[in-house]
Amino acid sequence: MHLRLSDNSIKNMEAVVLLKNKERNQCEVRDSRIGGFFIIIGKRTKSFAIQADLRKNGQRIRIIRRTIGRFGDITTRRARLIAQQDILSISQGIIPPHRDRFGTPRTAYYQAPSTNNIVKNKITLKQAWERYKTNHMERKNRSPNTIRSYQNYIYNNISDWLDRPLSSFVSSTEEVVDRYNFMIENNGIATANNVMRIFRAIYRYASDKLDRSLPEKHPVTAIDFYEMGRRNTAMGPEDLARWNDQRKALNSPIRREFHLFTLLSGHRPDALKKAKRSHLSVRKSILHIPEPKGGKDRAFDIPLSRPMRRCLIRAIKIGNHLSPGSEWIFPVNNSKSGHLSSQNEDRTKLSHWGNDLRQTYRTIAEYAEVTELQVKILMNHKIDRDVNAGYITISKLRGKLLEAQSSISALMMQYMKDPPL
Repeated sequence: MHLRLSDNSIKNMEAVVLLKNKERNQCEVRDSRIGGFFIIIGKRTKSFAIQADLRKNGQRIRIIRRTIGRFGDITTRRARLIAQQDILSISQGIIPPHRDRFGTPRTAYYQAPSTNNIVKNKITLKQAWERYKTNHMERKNRSPNTIRSYQNYIYNNISDWLDRPLSSFVSSTEEVVDRYNFMIENNGIATANNVMRIFRAIYRYASDKLDRSLPEKHPVTAIDFYEMGRRNTAMGPEDLARWNDQRKALNSPIRREFHLFTLLSGHRPDALKKAKRSHLSVRKSILHIPEPKGGKDRAFDIPLSRPMRRCLIRAIKIGNHLSPGSEWIFPVNNSKSGHLSSQNEDRTKLSHWGNDLRQTYRTIAEYAEVTELQVKILMNHKIDRDVNAGYITISKLRGKLLEAQSSISALMMQYMKDPPL
């Protein structure tokens, strides 16, 4: 469908009518004035987008598609100006940035590499990634979030490499280093390191499983990685009382209980957000986590101390009132998933959350004099690298682990001074 896009014409577009008899949950309405500029109509949102061919030496390298803003957050006039700018850039061989809902660039423009001297009929990065994802990550039960994260890193940062043979990078390590340095300046150290480590993993997989003609020495060896130190954001005993006062002042009762349980359990927020009521056994004092980081093979039970059980029961009672019939322990009505989707807080209102609380748990465990092995098991860290620990049957330690968990919880509640009822 083609139409002269304007604020009024878009405002009058009814998703119900446009999506009727459509197999997909969205449709595209293209602008009659600018080729490659269109708006995507979904059930809930309308987003401006562009699409154009990226060419080098007269040959199409790939199709570039970008969303450039959301209708309501930017005007059609501004979206059209951005579209003209980005389509012009693509015609000049320059890849435009990814943008947020307000049209603000999240990355930077990048000059597409020359296609000269690229070897034909060799396995490409895209082909290697698809095989790596299917034959390696999915077969090893890597979590969907991990797979999605890898794909986002690739498609958001080195999408112009996807159709290039991996063999073309062997003799152009300088280009790999240049891209790494480019990402350092424009996307940050963490993103640059993650992208190149994923690229390295895919190359190693391809050279070992898919194309033995690829040299074992991968092009990423030319990079001198920036060291990323572990963030030290744990609270000490003296910080917990103030933190607890901040937590109790939060508006959302579900978020208040979620942050407390994150602290008491020391577990990753992503796994706890997806906790279902069916995963909880108050009688056995466990909360089952079926798909933590690492996938189903890393499934485990969290031993629940008395304060932890009371916290979860409070959350369920609050959920019964706010979200009747919800299957989640931490439900949220306006969340697409039905459960809490983000644990982020304004740090002026809550100084520590998320991974800060996981580090705090590990710190307080030292004060509780819990053994290192017990803490590893309680936090679901791997222990199989230790030969002696490999002989332990964790399921037989339930009583001992619950005792250790109770010691940590008791000390935390003592430091918080005014524990919730």
